[in-house]
Parts: sequence; structure tokens; C-alpha cells
Amino acid sequence: MKFRLLLLDANVVIYLHELKHWDRFVGEGEVILSRTVMEQESLFFEDDGEKNPIDLAPFEQDGCIKVIDVPLSEIQAFKNQFDVINIERLDPGEAESLAYLVDAQESHLFSSRSSSPDSGLCFQLPRSLWSCRMPDTTPVNWRAFLKWQ
Repeated sequence: MKFRLLLLDANVVIYLHELKHWDRFVGEGEVILSRTVMEQESLFFEDDGEKNPIDLAPFEQDGCIKVIDVPLSEIQAFKNQFDVINIERLDPGEAESLAYLVDAQESHLFSSRSSSPDSGLCFQLPRSLWSCRMPDTTPVNWRAFLKWQ
């Protein structure tokens, strides 16, 4: 069974490009990104000290990734539910992704290399989302999740 995975921020996109596993990864399941993560945060990866651009548009055009657009009013409504300290820790792409996730009709796995399950925001999310959370996304756990060795 293929997975449906919402990548909350650009870190996983960048990391998989660095490993040269992005093409294979998007073929393994349904990968979902927010428009902000795609267009404003997943800009480049480094390889041997060189900056290499990331172009996700062809993956969207080919249907390899699903890109979600959340209206600014919904993102702001989501952010207004939390205290300023926790919201300031979110990147714009994470905020858009989480605003989408809260109202999503279908279930999702979701992950962010920069977030941890014990972060303050995680426990403020609706209880129904807790069970959807991916484990810590260290390189070892990503390889195990994707069955890469």
C-alpha cells in the first residue's frame, strides 16, 4: 500500500535531493506539499559545496506531487489558535501545511525534519492529528520508512 505523506516544510525535500532520492521518493506514494514550501522554501540543495536549484514544478505538472493552496485567511485563523511563542517557531510553509492538515478530510502521515513530537505546538494540535505524526525523521528513520538501506 502506498503512503500519503504531507511534508510540512522544505527540510525533507532538500534532504532527499541531497541524497539523490527525491525522484524515487515521489514514486513511492502520494507526496503533498504546500505552495509556500514548493515555491518559496525548497529553492536549492548543496552538493560538494555547490548550490543546486530545486525545480518542483515538473513534478507537480506530471502529477508526481500534489501541491495544496491554503487561503491566507485560513492560515491566519489557524495561527490565531496558538500563543505567539509557538507560532513564531513555525516557518510560513509549516503554517500553511498545518492549516491544511487540520481541515483535511482524509488521513495523512506528516513529517518535518525540524519538528519534534514533544514540541509545544504538537500537543496543541487536535488529538486526532497525534496518531498521524511520523516518527522523528533522522536519516536512519527515513531510510527505514522508505525501506532504503
